[in-house]
Amino acid sequence: MSEWKSTAKATKSPTLMDIAWAAGIYEGEGHSIHRRKGATTQVFVTQKDPFILYRFLQLFGGSIHVKKNKPSNVWQWSVSGTRARGFVYTMYSLLSPRRRAQFKLALGEV
Repeated sequence: MSEWKSTAKATKSPTLMDIAWAAGIYEGEGHSIHRRKGATTQVFVTQKDPFILYRFLQLFGGSIHVKKNKPSNVWQWSVSGTRARGFVYTMYSLLSPRRRAQFKLALGEV
């Protein structure tokens, strides 16, 4: 069973420290970026504890999804469309060549 919280706008403007923090999380834990039909870009970060994801939601907007599993739930933050592209371009210079290549592929720049 899963639940989605509605898509939200960011409630806080990220500082340079926030952006560096988010880039580190995405680099180490960030799970995926996809380009769906219709050229919609989606970015995802998955965690067992939603605390970090609520900070992503506050800084970048998006949605939080919980998939109820036994023995523990899995939480996922996602952002799509214009917000996803904004997230990508904000993080880009701070990420590894591997993540940059993933971003380029998802944005159709390869």
